[in-house]
Amino acid sequence: MQFLVERLERFLTFVFLLIAATVFWPPNSYFIGTRTSAQAAAAGGTNIFDSVAFAALAGFLGIAILVHWRKFPRLMSCAWPALLMVAFAFLSAVWSDDPDLVVRRAAGIAVYTLFGIYLERDPLG
Repeated sequence: MQFLVERLERFLTFVFLLIAATVFWPPNSYFIGTRTSAQAAAAGGTNIFDSVAFAALAGFLGIAILVHWRKFPRLMSCAWPALLMVAFAFLSAVWSDDPDLVVRRAAGIAVYTLFGIYLERDPLG
């Protein structure tokens, strides 16, 4: 059972890496007449695929942090510069003209930063 869980974790990590690299993403961008993520963002909206992928990645990270909870305090202490930049991204909502947008984008930065920190968990043993 442990073998299957580890393989599933590696597979999901690979899938999220492909999504983060925008490889074949969003899937509806290959159909004529659909809006890509960039077009949706320019129009002030969001792409449903990006929203679902973001929520799935946040859930995956939550579960991964619970499973690997012994490694994360050390990872967080080593990644303090990146976490400081995430905190600054959230803080910038104070002087922004559109704080809701800034918080939403800062949440994206936070999730992808945590994903990068999560990817570093194996080299630490």
